[in-house]
Amino acid sequence: MPTAAELCFTLGSTFATGLAPSDLALGDFDGDLELDIVTSNADGDDVTILLGAGDGTFGGPAPFDVGTNPSAIDVGDFDGNGDLDVVVANPLDGTISVLLGAGDGTFAPQTTFAAGGAPTDLATADYGAGSEDDLVVVSSADDTIRIFAGGPGGILVPSAPAAVISGSALGIAAGEFNGDMMTDAAVVGAGGNWHGWAGNDAGDFFADISGSFGGNLVRTVAGDVDDDGTTDLVIADVAADVVQIQAGDGMAMFSLDETLTVGNDPADVAIGELNGDPLLEIAVVDADDVTIFNHVAGVYTADFVAPTGGTASAVKIGDVTGDGVPDVLVTVRTTDVVLVIASNP
Repeated sequence: MPTAAELCFTLGSTFATGLAPSDLALGDFDGDLELDIVTSNADGDDVTILLGAGDGTFGGPAPFDVGTNPSAIDVGDFDGNGDLDVVVANPLDGTISVLLGAGDGTFAPQTTFAAGGAPTDLATADYGAGSEDDLVVVSSADDTIRIFAGGPGGILVPSAPAAVISGSALGIAAGEFNGDMMTDAAVVGAGGNWHGWAGNDAGDFFADISGSFGGNLVRTVAGDVDDDGTTDLVIADVAADVVQIQAGDGMAMFSLDETLTVGNDPADVAIGELNGDPLLEIAVVDADDVTIFNHVAGVYTADFVAPTGGTASAVKIGDVTGDGVPDVLVTVRTTDVVLVIASNP
């Protein structure tokens, strides 16, 4: 039995996905109060739904067609009917696909929306345009971001594109960065550039700030990892094989707080409370391994490192085993599976 602030995980089972899963998201798609999985599958041009039983096991994958070479995926209630929907970026098509959920684990055929040149990442958030969930999308070929406002029938209404500094449009995180209690967006990418845009709570952006963190930044998540009441960025840097922790000051500026060494070519990062204290832990996947950094008294240590059995592409955190402690889930692109790393309280 672990003590407080101690990590305790075991490598669990793997579950089949579609071909070459590139990302995953979690949500209750069938209304049974248990978390389910959806993966985007780059070589299958589809997404697959795996319905969770609440004990760490999942039913067989149910595929739904989307665009070409789907990558980033997320969930939200984009039509406001109370059921979770799925959205995925199709970079080769320059579109996003929305699949409206029926609340029973099934989904309507995709509706596609133009999203600039090569949308590479997206995030569900509330940008104030209505009661439905909204979406922010970053596109790498034209270096733009757009807010897509949710609406009745799942018809997403895009804002005018906002430019980001050239070469920076790879990963995006939504969060409140400047202290005005409205949702903003931060973009990171090639050359170590970052670009922040302030939301106006009316489905658009009104101000921006940019700079450089250094490295080659591929994915980012936002959260208060240093527990000071402001939102920080945690970023996977493939140039140095590290995770950067960029501490936010609450006024849309960031400073390097710490770098965490990981394996070769970190692909994705996730944050969540994993050890029973209020502080956030960090999970990272790289070319070979998954690493979970425990966070105790302001210090991060790599307390769990395990091989993923192939090239991992994405990581998410959520309680799929029903024990009240979040688990870590990893998509493995080269073996077409999702790996469950189960908490063991």
